[in-house]
Amino acid sequence: MYIAISTPLRRLFLWQNSLPVVVGVLLILLLVAMSPGRSQAYQVTCSDKGIDCISKTGYDGTSYWYNPVDRTGNNCTNYAAFRLSRKGVVNPGNLGDATDWARNAKNDGIRVDRRPAVGSIAQWPDTGNFAPVWGHVAYVEAVNRRRIILSDSNWQGGSKRWRVNRGDPEWPKKFIHFDRDR
Repeated sequence: MYIAISTPLRRLFLWQNSLPVVVGVLLILLLVAMSPGRSQAYQVTCSDKGIDCISKTGYDGTSYWYNPVDRTGNNCTNYAAFRLSRKGVVNPGNLGDATDWARNAKNDGIRVDRRPAVGSIAQWPDTGNFAPVWGHVAYVEAVNRRRIILSDSNWQGGSKRWRVNRGDPEWPKKFIHFDRDR
């Protein structure tokens, strides 16, 4: 015996049979969207047009190791020099723009590698969106398996404290390890 099913009933029958599959796909998409996957490239925890984010370290915008500062007292190489001098590191001489720091430090016998350590200087070359011309350096405040916490000063860009996760595009290219007794 043949029973004729109208087109609307046929569509309803097909939809009801497909409903578990559709619900399953939607649940998977929802779980993926909510899962703690890779985060944004970095998370800024403090940002200021002046030096407020780094003033608790004692930084007051004064020039260290002959590095210039902008009108608000900011410059990444100057802030790095300040933090190093506070640790007792002796001025190694002119390291140049931030893009030159790793190369010049290595040429001067200072250890440069890809392993972060508290008190080291994170360095980015002059490529990419983060440091497009003169490179960038920042002070490594904390390190764990998943991320580093940095503080920095930026010429015409203020100061900030921020976290960068391993594997993210903004992860520093090199770390410079200055010894106190140089």
